[in-house]
Amino acid sequence: MRKFHVFNTTFIFYVLLIMFTLLNENIRTVIYSRGYKPHEVAVGMTLLLLNFLAMNIGWKIWKFKIPNVVYEVVIILFSFIYFPIGPVIAFILLFFYRKGVDVYSKSVPIAFVYSLLIPILAFLVIGVPLFNQSLRFEFSRILGISAYLSTIAITYSNIDRRIKLVYTLMMVAIFFIGTFRSYILWITVAYLLSISKRDVKAKNTIIVGIAGIAILILSGNIEKLLVRIGFTFLTFTNLAVRGIPWGIYHGSLLFSPDPRRLVATFLGGEGRYTYLIFGQPVADFGILGIIESFLIGIMAKESEIREESLNFTISILVYSIDAGIDNRILLAIMGAILSGRVRNEEGSSPILGRIRFNSLPLLGKEELQRSNNANGKLWE
Repeated sequence: MRKFHVFNTTFIFYVLLIMFTLLNENIRTVIYSRGYKPHEVAVGMTLLLLNFLAMNIGWKIWKFKIPNVVYEVVIILFSFIYFPIGPVIAFILLFFYRKGVDVYSKSVPIAFVYSLLIPILAFLVIGVPLFNQSLRFEFSRILGISAYLSTIAITYSNIDRRIKLVYTLMMVAIFFIGTFRSYILWITVAYLLSISKRDVKAKNTIIVGIAGIAILILSGNIEKLLVRIGFTFLTFTNLAVRGIPWGIYHGSLLFSPDPRRLVATFLGGEGRYTYLIFGQPVADFGILGIIESFLIGIMAKESEIREESLNFTISILVYSIDAGIDNRILLAIMGAILSGRVRNEEGSSPILGRIRFNSLPLLGKEELQRSNNANGKLWE
């Protein structure tokens, strides 16, 4: 049983919670205060399940390897969303990948320190969201960066399990103070995956249960949590209904630096709206969003090249079930895949590869073979 089934189990459990919010009259009344429209709910649920099916098909049937150059092109394209710092970081990381450096593993010490330091300093300077709810949105990106770094630290470190557990509990406390339950789920799943073996069925089946119970306990108000889940599905439904047949944004949501705020503004709200894992493909491309979901399934499959990259990918996908996919999440997954390939000695970079242009015209077949043997391949 592959760890991708951890994602499937979580998704199905989440869908069951959505169904509960639809069947519970009190909760449904709160969520659909402007009117409950069964036909729109049916459209939303149908598209949600179709995209889930497409993602699973991509994970199940894919047997090939996507060339590194494809990931690198996408990484560079996405990096320009955060110009000018984005492209600089992207080219530096790709340079290290070309040199055979496993960037994620080498970043573990930095990830440990800054995942703790960033939120603690923010609490001291800005305030504590647990005691002042108005500060919550100011901490969205701050704690998001901390969650990303802590997932690297948890997933790619080889420290003693007890130390890792203490660190994970510290991060849970930080995200609890920051009032972000989804980040607690994210790192909890990352921790449980990191201490389990690749194909142990018993552990894989209880991971989500343990994480889910932890979230419910820390949430305190279960009804409020269910309302939040129902509202997220309502957001997805609105995007799905308005996005038929060919989408609303036509790719601009995927390339937005702040997609959740863009969705909130479109629906007449304030702040940032979560929109479920398939909200972005549906909002951008409508029915054709199943193609993107299929590709995400392929990426999940490709992350299996290495235990750590698989754990990282599954944990971030579990987080995305509620929060939704965006370009930062895709960048993180592609980085994990490239790191996995570096560890497996497949991490050369076609874009930034070692191409010796000045020697190519002078080499015949035998000279080319000797050059390859002496210096490595001309084209990698």
